[in-house]
Amino acid sequence: MKAFRYAIVGGGWRAEFFLRAAQYIPEVFEVSAVYLRHPEKYPHLAEQYQVNIVDNEADLLKSEPEFVVLCVDRKSMADLT
Repeated sequence: MKAFRYAIVGGGWRAEFFLRAAQYIPEVFEVSAVYLRHPEKYPHLAEQYQVNIVDNEADLLKSEPEFVVLCVDRKSMADLT
């Protein structure tokens, strides 16, 4: 069975939960990219989790995720759906 490939929007504690899931069970989950509006706020994510950080929706979709996990607050979520 191939791993579920997903992208993450956001960089806070929720995002790190989904990043750790992919890190601990890579045979089940794979992160295609992490979309951050302000990547400078989260410099550790790319290094710690070995993921591709993008700063726009087009690049996020180019990573070809099967689904996207929104890890942002409700106010920001309205802009993304």
